[in-house]
Amino acid sequence: KNAIVIHPGRSWKNRSLGPGVWEQVAQKLMSQGRTVILVGQDTSPDSGVEDFPPCGALDGRNKLDLKAALALLDHCGALLTNDSGPLHLAGATDIWILAFFSARHPAFVWPYRNGRQDY
Repeated sequence: KNAIVIHPGRSWKNRSLGPGVWEQVAQKLMSQGRTVILVGQDTSPDSGVEDFPPCGALDGRNKLDLKAALALLDHCGALLTNDSGPLHLAGATDIWILAFFSARHPAFVWPYRNGRQDY
């Protein structure tokens, strides 16, 4: 539960934070003794977004199928992501979720969790 999963969501430039921001977040978490695990896919060449470098984090990009990604999320402490598939996978676990929304309002994309009181 010490590990933090980061999914930068690099496919749409307007739905992610800049690579420098993700790098700073990952470095700060690692300086606090957290294990950082990157998930998702490498940037597509036509996305217009720079690739997010692993920066000493464990690089799980392009390596996890759906079952493995869900198992990883179920065993980690938190997920940092944009509006993405991992956000909805994380909704099926008890992981803490910190999501960044840019193109859509969070009320329309936040995953439902059993026992949730805010709907």
